[in-house]
Amino acid sequence: MEIIKNCCELAKIPYPKSHKVNWNDSAVWDDMITSPVGVFQFEGDYSFELLKRFKPTKINDMSLVNAALRPSGASFRDKLLAREVNHNPSTIIDELLKENLGFLVYQEDTIAFLQNICGLSGSASDNIRRAIGRKQTDRLQAALPEILEGYCSKSDKPREIAEKEAKEFLQIIEDSSDYQFGWIDYAHTF
Repeated sequence: MEIIKNCCELAKIPYPKSHKVNWNDSAVWDDMITSPVGVFQFEGDYSFELLKRFKPTKINDMSLVNAALRPSGASFRDKLLAREVNHNPSTIIDELLKENLGFLVYQEDTIAFLQNICGLSGSASDNIRRAIGRKQTDRLQAALPEILEGYCSKSDKPREIAEKEAKEFLQIIEDSSDYQFGWIDYAHTF
């Protein structure tokens, strides 16, 4: 921030205030995918290529790409970057994940999914989030049967179909143990 302030002083222009910035300026978004210089979290070749593929038009888009390049995004990254909307097994899940094109992206999504879809308590869901955040795969593995059972018991589909659906989400949750972004803590650092 100090660098930006000093640059503004040298250029004799006012320091930009967040509430006065036009966050929808298409010229800025178009320019952002021409060079990674100064684009926090996207300076590397791989991350910048993903950003260019997604073509962000708002801050939330950058957060999605930033989260998708983590190991937890491995199972959905290509579809998300192609802006394919993921159609989940139920409209309840689609509604829960609509801001993320239907994908389970952030730790907060995992908590909401575990509570609203699998019927876990807030405490149990947060314990799983902590296990993900601390990369405690043993704790996460121990919780997977409870997640599977919760999903299947709340599903209106036959057990065999519900298990198949649940296993897709379990894979994402397992991938998360390598690294899943927290929407509040890290995703909006731009």
